[in-house]
Amino acid sequence: MDQLNDPDLLSARATTIVRELAVSCKDKYGIAKACPAVYDTAWVSMISRTVNGTKTWVFPESFQYIVDHQQTNGAWEAYALEIDGILNTLAALLALRKHAAETEVQRSSLPTDIGRRISLAKDSLDVMLQRWNVHETDHIGFELLVPAHLDMLEAYGTRFNFPGRQHLMEVYKQRLSKLDQSSLSGKKGNTLVHSLEAFIGKIDFDGIGHHAVRGCMLASPSSTAAYLMETSTWDDESEAYLRWAIRSGAGNGSGGVAVIVPTTTFDLCWVICNLFEGGFTSEVLGVEHLKTISDELERVLQDQGGLIGFSPGFLVDADDTGKTIATLSQLGRSASADQLVAQFEGEDYFYTFLRERNPSLSTNCHVLKGLLSLTDRAKYASQITKAATYLCDCWWNGTANDKWNITPQYPMMAMSQGLIELLDCWEKGHLPNLPDSLLRDRLPVVLIGILIQALKGQNPDGSWGSTASAEQTAYSVLTLGCIASLPWFKNFRHQLKTAIDKGRDFILRQDSESAKPQYLWIGKVTFGLTFVSQSYVLAALNLTWPTRRLGSRVEKLVDVPAERIRDFSQLYSQLPLFSSTPQWKIQLSVIEGYFFLPYLQRMRLDIFPRWGMQEDKYFEMIPSSWTLPSRLDGAFCSPQNLLQQMITSVLIYQVDEYFERVVGKFLLDHVGGIKEAIELALTELGTHRNVPMSNSDGTPKSHELDDGSAPESQTKDFSSPRDLSTSPTSLQDVRKTLKCFITRILQNEKVSKASRYDQEYLRGELRAFLLSHLISIEENARLSKQISLSDGLTLDSPPGSFFEWVRTTGASHVGCRPHFGFLSCLIAQSPFECFPTVEEKYFAQDLNLHLATMSRMLNDYGSLARDKIDTNLNSVNFPDFCTDNDGSRSQGDDEIQTQNDLELNRKSKLLVLAEYERDCYKKALSHLADKLDKRVMKALTAFCYTAELYGQLYVIKDMSSRMNQDG
Repeated sequence: MDQLNDPDLLSARATTIVRELAVSCKDKYGIAKACPAVYDTAWVSMISRTVNGTKTWVFPESFQYIVDHQQTNGAWEAYALEIDGILNTLAALLALRKHAAETEVQRSSLPTDIGRRISLAKDSLDVMLQRWNVHETDHIGFELLVPAHLDMLEAYGTRFNFPGRQHLMEVYKQRLSKLDQSSLSGKKGNTLVHSLEAFIGKIDFDGIGHHAVRGCMLASPSSTAAYLMETSTWDDESEAYLRWAIRSGAGNGSGGVAVIVPTTTFDLCWVICNLFEGGFTSEVLGVEHLKTISDELERVLQDQGGLIGFSPGFLVDADDTGKTIATLSQLGRSASADQLVAQFEGEDYFYTFLRERNPSLSTNCHVLKGLLSLTDRAKYASQITKAATYLCDCWWNGTANDKWNITPQYPMMAMSQGLIELLDCWEKGHLPNLPDSLLRDRLPVVLIGILIQALKGQNPDGSWGSTASAEQTAYSVLTLGCIASLPWFKNFRHQLKTAIDKGRDFILRQDSESAKPQYLWIGKVTFGLTFVSQSYVLAALNLTWPTRRLGSRVEKLVDVPAERIRDFSQLYSQLPLFSSTPQWKIQLSVIEGYFFLPYLQRMRLDIFPRWGMQEDKYFEMIPSSWTLPSRLDGAFCSPQNLLQQMITSVLIYQVDEYFERVVGKFLLDHVGGIKEAIELALTELGTHRNVPMSNSDGTPKSHELDDGSAPESQTKDFSSPRDLSTSPTSLQDVRKTLKCFITRILQNEKVSKASRYDQEYLRGELRAFLLSHLISIEENARLSKQISLSDGLTLDSPPGSFFEWVRTTGASHVGCRPHFGFLSCLIAQSPFECFPTVEEKYFAQDLNLHLATMSRMLNDYGSLARDKIDTNLNSVNFPDFCTDNDGSRSQGDDEIQTQNDLELNRKSKLLVLAEYERDCYKKALSHLADKLDKRVMKALTAFCYTAELYGQLYVIKDMSSRMNQDG
């Protein structure tokens, strides 16, 4: 594509595409530029017709295409997904069996090795089915198409048994039971028309001919083929449509047909919008050609009552309607969105089709863009808010995948374009009443997340995607150019420029073969679109960025304290964990952390008071301590899960402070009563399915107790020192406060939906955590009386060996163990266990113990000075540190002359043990890597990275919040 480096040639290519679209859109059938698909071609090849008693194959060229495209192993290509290979091979094998069985049909040209081909195809298909994970497949219509093909092959004596067959058939029966197949005989549009081959033998095909538009069954050659094969009256117009699809499609007359054809609206709207997004002007693209296109879109939209489908006359949908409205607006035409809203608005989002099972992210992006493009957009403010909120929710929950495109880059591009345009409209005063929860809370987190993921996803050669695709790379270039409009990221322009330039250079290096459209779009099998793909590439190469200039109103939506961000970034850069991470990446993740901070500030005093405490130094660091590790290689956590873990971190820190400041100082004589209260609360809240007490974003609902009251710490502000008479130190208030904390954890929405095993594991770890604090209070109270007078550091009567203590009370005292239990509930797929097998449970719990033990050791390493002042038990207080491996008294300790030397000696030994615990947890993690799915493994890895972060921080800086010495 080197020639596209010339701006004139770039413009010329864009003009040519628009001219071809303007001509093709006036064709009787429309535009046919989708890539050929084996699946649909196989179905077309099976059409035969009897005329004057002679049966003839109608499309022998399609059968030849199938023969020519069989691979050496007997299978047919899996374009992008495993299910592609399965469906292509199922349909092609069925075609081979049908042709081999019906040798009397005229125009039959069987290959001489047809038997060998069938045998190889069966063997390859069996291999694919044996390894196919049916449970994890979520592809449009597979649960209807695969069983239907298996049944048809069984009629030829070919049966496949595979591990997922029973589940597949159960899903198939369940799906059929919910379908109103009789609706196919009605006049209303129906998405089932697109897959008629799945209903052979189940419906009367003579009663569905009215669904054909210009001979085509909802733009599907395979569905049209099934109709021609099963109807008792030959349909000349359907035959003509298929001949046109073969002749005019991207297969160029080779016999191959696309999985969806025509795609007129899709091609027109996506191409025009892409080229305008890339900065091409109407003058460059051709005013007359654009007029032809806008006239056609406007005519169809009016003829169809304000709605449109992926080609004129076909079933209408919100995706194409929203995109058409946006396209017409760009072309200077007006359109109404009233019917779009009336027909497709749901409670929480917009449907693509009526009776749709799962919503589409990109559909809601295009609806949002369409509504924002209108001059009367304020009329649709509630619908705009709904669509934007849905998009943010998808990203927030980690479900920002699209049902129409297989890449992660496409939805990121569509979301960024829609949400940036939303901010642009808001800043200009067009939408003054957008909710603060959307503008200040959700949008910043979503947009910086998209930016970080886009930058992180770039390959070393400048491309994006696992297959180094020009089209996918163009998606990301357009995403970055759009995100660059945000003033929050003005200090990262150099990084954005570098990434965009590398992406463009990659595209320009592609030859004509590798620049062909990739199979990225989802149909029955994945497919590529020639003009659409080229338009994305041209837009990326021509893009002038930033695409918008957002100003001070948007800039003020978030607080980005430059000095604090610099300080935290410099601190993190000192840690071995981030030694190879560029400073700008650290800064970006720290900014992301600050975007979460408002959520934490709102819950900071929900449960625990700050009475008598100095500034909680950890509080401002907590968000970035989760965002930064989750962006390292091999790690990822959704914003929702990140926030819930941030909140849990705050609460765990506050528990530690509360026991030390309140319980340890004022209620030492009531430890037994507090223990009883803890046990009672855990028992009451851990023996049934809990009622969730947190919102879906992880923020808390109200925390009233059983008697309807709240602890004093929730109703008063104890953030500054007070007299003891006003401090929350009564036993009753402590009981209520701790119950409120336990309730917050155990009645979290995700925890309440977790498996009983995961709930009980969390409850056990929470119990050990809280009781270890009571044990530590008692140990600390005895500590000053037990320290050896000889060295001022060693316990005379320790509570057991160091190994026993650090693996029990010591490890349980740090928040890692209950937090791991909470994480297990958070990332499990309800109602299943997070770690379902005995091996996974063992490795996970072993990992948790070693990680917590390491954390305790490193915490003690960094907190020794503070522990001495506050009389807290520290690891190095154990006599074990005074002995060599042979059990004799350490020569080193006797020879050490100063207290400082003694402490350094013992701390060095503690680091050796912490390194051992690190090796142990990593070993457990490596065992889990072979067993867990990627989503769980990434979240678990991010958790370990955060534990490492704090451990390394303890080594260089004591991050514990100090009590007021005079409190």
